[in-house]
Amino acid sequence: MSRLYSHIQTAKTIISNYQNEVPFAYYLKTFFSKEKKYGSKDRKSIASICFQYFRISNAMGGASTDEKLLVAIFLFTNEPNDFLIKEKPEWLGNIHLSQQEKLAFLKLDLYKIFPLQNELSPEIERDDFTLSFLVQPKVFVRIRPGKEKKVKEKLKQAAIQFETINEHCLAFDNHAKLETVLQMNKEVVIQDYS
Repeated sequence: MSRLYSHIQTAKTIISNYQNEVPFAYYLKTFFSKEKKYGSKDRKSIASICFQYFRISNAMGGASTDEKLLVAIFLFTNEPNDFLIKEKPEWLGNIHLSQQEKLAFLKLDLYKIFPLQNELSPEIERDDFTLSFLVQPKVFVRIRPGKEKKVKEKLKQAAIQFETINEHCLAFDNHAKLETVLQMNKEVVIQDYS
């Protein structure tokens, strides 16, 4: 069984045991503090699967947890993985579609993802706002003083794409493997852009 299957099973357990008594992020942190067997990559993957599930859960109504997890994994990935290959090989031809196209393929209503459409200010573009729930936010790092040139050189050598926000701030795709190239808290600090 692949690591992804194990992560999905753990996410399923977490979701089924969650009782809405505390914010989910706190519940997840407590779960991982009790379950020491998960490394940082495992925790990140499992948490990501859980949050993907919650982002699309409203749109799927009374579907089972398994169905919601399957759809969540399909919507949030652009590359085939062992889970989709085994469970829904017929979906693989659509894996590279945009989020909107994937929703249409699955016959899911965009506006059920965020059901409080009437509460949005008129200035907010409804489609863009609702689709933003299906996009992993960028990761921002603040470069430590004097490390700017070294950090950018390391990133270029490792072929990790980044966006320069300002002289001391870079943005990355959420899945960038920064810890394999940069020294965290010595060369850069992961931080919200704000």
